[in-house]
Amino acid sequence: MLPLLVGLVVLGLVAGTLWWVLARDRGMIAGIGGPAACTPLTVAAAPDVAPLVGTALAPLADKAEGCVKVTVTSTTPVAFAQAAVGGAAPAQVWIPDSSLWVESLTAALGKASKTLPLEVKKSVAQTPVVLGVPAPIASEANTGVQSWIAILASQPVTAADPSASTPSAVAFTAVWQQLEGVAAAQDAMGKAFFDTVASALPTPDIPGWATKGAADAKLFPATEQQLIAYNASAGAQPVKAMTPAEGPPRLDFPVVAVGDLDSASTRALLAVQSALTSKATSAAFVKAGFRVDDVREESVAGVPSQLPGSVPGLKVSTFDQIRADWARLSRDLRLSVVVDVSGSMKEPVGDSTRIALAAQAVQGALGKMNPTSSASLWVFSSNQRPGGIDYRELLPMAILGSATDPASQAAAMKSATDRLPTLLQGDTGLYDTIWAAYENAKTLHTPDQQSIVIVVTDGKNDDPTGGMSEDELVAKLQAAQDPAAPVRLMLLGIGDGPDQAVLSRIATTTGGTASVATDPTQIVGLFADAVWSVTPGAYQ
Repeated sequence: MLPLLVGLVVLGLVAGTLWWVLARDRGMIAGIGGPAACTPLTVAAAPDVAPLVGTALAPLADKAEGCVKVTVTSTTPVAFAQAAVGGAAPAQVWIPDSSLWVESLTAALGKASKTLPLEVKKSVAQTPVVLGVPAPIASEANTGVQSWIAILASQPVTAADPSASTPSAVAFTAVWQQLEGVAAAQDAMGKAFFDTVASALPTPDIPGWATKGAADAKLFPATEQQLIAYNASAGAQPVKAMTPAEGPPRLDFPVVAVGDLDSASTRALLAVQSALTSKATSAAFVKAGFRVDDVREESVAGVPSQLPGSVPGLKVSTFDQIRADWARLSRDLRLSVVVDVSGSMKEPVGDSTRIALAAQAVQGALGKMNPTSSASLWVFSSNQRPGGIDYRELLPMAILGSATDPASQAAAMKSATDRLPTLLQGDTGLYDTIWAAYENAKTLHTPDQQSIVIVVTDGKNDDPTGGMSEDELVAKLQAAQDPAAPVRLMLLGIGDGPDQAVLSRIATTTGGTASVATDPTQIVGLFADAVWSVTPGAYQ
């Protein structure tokens, strides 16, 4: 009897061990297999696809073999890029809405002397970028297949900050690439770009844009999928679309491996790729309004199934420049305007004068600045004040406010610049004035505004009372440089009098630039260029 009992016990132990091994391998024991033993993988996905990605990858945690526990976060491309440049990539796998973000981040990492391998895998879906057209202003003239340039030159357009809205970024990238080398077209589009920035929002607001009345409604960049999703929402007044005849750019949602993955994570990534490109997942993307291999199921009026033109090859350099330009145009400034009122500024230019063109340039630039920016106005010529002082302040630095408010700094600047032609006298006390204006701007600098001193003159330094020399001025400026309080000099010459080389030597000492408009009518454009010429970092 005892041998029989021993045999049964041994048999039971063997069977139990076999069951334990099988259970472990099949993931049936908590803490050994199943979710606790799954390979963890983090995925940062663009907000438009994050819910679909999460749904597609959730079943990977239930697999008996090759279990992957995926954590999906909704992350904007710029937030991912900022974190990566800062040294902390948010995830092992990245699904931005455009491959341009991968190229942009790679370039930014290189500039920062940092290494983070980014390996682009297959795209999971696509969607064309179009212009949404609110119902109150939709017509045959602005919906359906139309030319980018014709629409942007004739229709009111708004947008979101391109760093927060990839559709905005790629739309303007596509347009500006088409205008390369066409100076007249670029000038025409420059005003449209300015006006778009002026009406822009920090982040996209399709419901807000779509529901404005006819008087306030504007076209806006969006994807086909975004418009489909909005139109399907409860109570939505359907938005139509304008599709660029030249060929709409696409968002492509690539899967990107981030960093050097270990062998387990690499296998997990393969499982993720397989799940995201499966027939079931592709069908889910198509159902949600995306395109997969140019197949679509849903539609929005104005976007044909067969897209026109060819897919534009967008350059990351233009993509980054658009975002940098936008940042410059929308930033707050602390602008010190210093205008030459020597006698020669009354010289005629066509139906105008040099001083009138200078006033026009100042007013045009101020009209494009944020109401929260600040400005001051100085004038200079010899003996403006007792003791041989060549400069005087007409308006101290103050926040601009609204130009329609008669008590605002903006209104005061308009009135003061209108009076400049009545102040002409004397010679050009240039160097003393530049130094005084620079010192004053440095004293007034605040970290929340970028400080710029713009000096407009039609002559060389000609101070009958003496004053400092060119070398003395440059030496003072070099000694005054302070990274904690950066002030840039932008020097603008009018006519044949100013010396370009001298002005450039002075301005570049502070990180600024100098330009001379030998044709005085160019001063308006040069002034605007000077105001927005300082480029911030790509991910500021």
